[in-house]
Amino acid sequence: MSVPFKTQVDRIRAWPPAAQLGLAAAVLIVGWWLCSDTVWSWARGYSKDAGELRELLARGKDQSGDRLKDARDSVLAHGRVQLPRRPEEGAALLAQAATSIINANEGVIAYKYEARGSSRLPASALRDVLDENQRAERVTAEIQFEAAPDVVTKVLAALESSPEIDSISSLRLSRLDATKKLRVRAVIEAWVLASGGTRSLL
Repeated sequence: MSVPFKTQVDRIRAWPPAAQLGLAAAVLIVGWWLCSDTVWSWARGYSKDAGELRELLARGKDQSGDRLKDARDSVLAHGRVQLPRRPEEGAALLAQAATSIINANEGVIAYKYEARGSSRLPASALRDVLDENQRAERVTAEIQFEAAPDVVTKVLAALESSPEIDSISSLRLSRLDATKKLRVRAVIEAWVLASGGTRSLL
């Protein structure tokens, strides 16, 4: 303990007990006020943003199970419509849509886009829409970026509502304490006609 600091402590110890208790109470009040305006305020903000993200993800999860049925019912209800795109077209529009959404939101950094190719959808997918010789597939891509929690919420909502993006099939969020931002890793997908399929109208 340094000499000046020890001198101050000795002086305080020499105070009457009531004065010492008053000083301790003042220190506690100031400490509580500082925590309330800094650490606890940040915690409340992160808790609010996390709640909004949980609600958004819950809505996306509920919608994903019904998406195939909704697409089929929409086609049958509205008559002659365009069928899903070919893989190369769907992949290009998927990348274009994701990049456009990222660029439209300020504060997004470290953006990466990685195409992952295509895979088959279940045999029952869009069976009332496709011809017998056609098969539906999904093209997927992984995107990564960093942003403040409120910006992340806006980006995820825009991705979910984009007509070129049929689903966010995977989502991982990690908090970056140094920058108070979130790092997002998501897998997005678009539904397409399998290679070699014949594109037609109902």
